[in-house]
Amino acid sequence: MSWFEQLQKSISSTLDDLITKLEDANPDIVYDNAIKELKKQHKALSASLQRVVLQKNDSLLEEEEGQALRDQQAAEIEKKLQCLQEKIETLRKEKDQILLKKAEQRVQQSTENIALQNVREHIAELYQSVQHPFEMPSASDNQSSEISEKSAETEEPSPKKPKKVQRRL
Repeated sequence: MSWFEQLQKSISSTLDDLITKLEDANPDIVYDNAIKELKKQHKALSASLQRVVLQKNDSLLEEEEGQALRDQQAAEIEKKLQCLQEKIETLRKEKDQILLKKAEQRVQQSTENIALQNVREHIAELYQSVQHPFEMPSASDNQSSEISEKSAETEEPSPKKPKKVQRRL
C-alpha cells in the first residue's frame, strides 16, 4: 500500500468518524435529510406515474398488450409511491420519538439539578445551624420575648444570676 493510499484512508476514516459524531449529536438532521430524499423519490415517481397515465390515455387506440403493460407499470409505481409515503411517515415518527426522548432527558436533568440545588441549600442551612447552634431564628425571637414578658409579669423578680458565657465550638 502506498503512502498516498494510507493518507487517503486515514482522511476518509477521520471524516467518517466526524460525520458519525455529528449524526449522533443531531439525529433530527439525519431524519430531515432522509425525509427530503424520500420526498424527492416520491416526486420523481409521481412524475413517472403521470407520464404513464398520459401515455395510457394517448394509447387508447393502440393495441391491448401495450395498454396492459402500461397498466402494470402504473400499478407498480403506485405501490412504490405508497411504500415511500409509509417510509416517510415512519421516519417522521422515529424523529418525533427521538426528539421526545431528548426533551424528556432535558426535563429529567433539570429536575435532578433542581433537586440537587435544594439539597445543597438544605445542607448549607444545616451547616449554618451547626456553626451557630445557640442563636435563635428571627421568627422565634418574637415568641421568646413575649414569653419572657409574660413570665416577668406573673413571677416575682428573682435574684440576678450570673451570666453564662457561651462557648463556641
